[in-house]
Amino acid sequence: GEMFFGGINGFNAFRPVVIANHRPPPPPVVVTQFHGRNKPVNDAPDKIQLPHYDNAISLKFAALDFAAPEKNLYRYRLDGIDSDWSAAGTARQVTYTNLPAGDFTFRVIAANNDGVWNEAGASLRFSRLPAPWRTWWAYCLYVIVVGMALLAAVHAYTRYRSQRATLLHAQEIELVKSRLAEAQRIAGLGNWVWNVRFGELWWSDEVYRLFGYDPGSLNPSSRLVLEHVHPDDKVSTQKTVRSYLQRGGTYELEYRIVTAKDDMRVLYERGEVTLDKSGEPVRVVGTVHDITERKNAEDYVRHGAEFQALLAKLSSSLADTIPDDFKEQLARCLESVGERYDVDAISIRWLTTETYLRSRYNWARSRVKRRKEDVDPSEIPWISSQLLAGKPIAIDDVQEMPAEAREDRVLLRAMGTKSLVGIPLMLDHQLSGYCMYSRLRSRQDWPE
Repeated sequence: GEMFFGGINGFNAFRPVVIANHRPPPPPVVVTQFHGRNKPVNDAPDKIQLPHYDNAISLKFAALDFAAPEKNLYRYRLDGIDSDWSAAGTARQVTYTNLPAGDFTFRVIAANNDGVWNEAGASLRFSRLPAPWRTWWAYCLYVIVVGMALLAAVHAYTRYRSQRATLLHAQEIELVKSRLAEAQRIAGLGNWVWNVRFGELWWSDEVYRLFGYDPGSLNPSSRLVLEHVHPDDKVSTQKTVRSYLQRGGTYELEYRIVTAKDDMRVLYERGEVTLDKSGEPVRVVGTVHDITERKNAEDYVRHGAEFQALLAKLSSSLADTIPDDFKEQLARCLESVGERYDVDAISIRWLTTETYLRSRYNWARSRVKRRKEDVDPSEIPWISSQLLAGKPIAIDDVQEMPAEAREDRVLLRAMGTKSLVGIPLMLDHQLSGYCMYSRLRSRQDWPE
């Protein structure tokens, strides 16, 4: 049927059957507000971009059905975060925190009080920018930096290995050089290079020491070498070197030098002269060897042989001497010994078995004036004690005698003695006397 209702302006009519079959339309849905860090975002709906530091958002939405708005229901979902719809009930606001960087779409649907849902709902697209250090170009920069760091590390490691190898090689070279220098020092062997064209001379450390200098203390030169050569050997040395500078080749020579410390040394030199195409000397490379001890040993052996021959001659001469001529003949013998060994005075003391003085014989060079002709053993107690104990003595310089020989030193200085040698005379392994050789003109370095 149809029903009528009256009013002040007329009446209203409706059919209940039509109202029962009527279904209201779904309510429209809109997103009313978008907040980032509690601040509204004013960008256009399709251009919302959040900075990297803004990772929290808040959205408000509404269903445009006002019959009973307090009964409208809502559901929402944020694509990229939520995997399904979330029921909000009648609440019209939602908040998201700790959003990652990326693109997002917020969707919301609503139903009116009749339970009719707007399935299409409303949507809002927005994005959150990544932090600058997490952008693609930042990652490219990281790759470049890491690549450069790896290359630098490889280069540094390669350089370290190279430097270490160089350092080890240099250490090995220094070790070899130090061992060579030590071997040269022990052997008294040095090497040198003479650049003839530029007049430059290089010495190894041992050559410096052979000439009496500290290594590297001066710049050596050929003139310096010549200044140290013994005057008696200068001419022959210069002649040999000049000859080979003209024709080249290898030369050998021996010469004496007087070192910067006034020591006498005998050197053996071997050099090799290099000439250029025009026949001019370019450089000389050589070695120099201290053969002083060897020469002294050779001289000692030679002098020993000569001394034995001289003693045999003297013994033969003395055997033919009659007692009255004994002293005269002995004086001649002592003079022969003194001249041969370049000493200025000789004293012989023969002892009894109780070490008492039995006889004495003295000789002195005629052109050398002695301040005292004879010395009693008691006046030189230290020397006498050494000789009577069967110990030979060699005093190169009276001034350098030991402290316990003070009394001996005073007397010897008073006599003008500068150097002396004392030799015990043994007969059948028994001390029979002693002999002393003295130098008054100058000091003497006696061979050991």
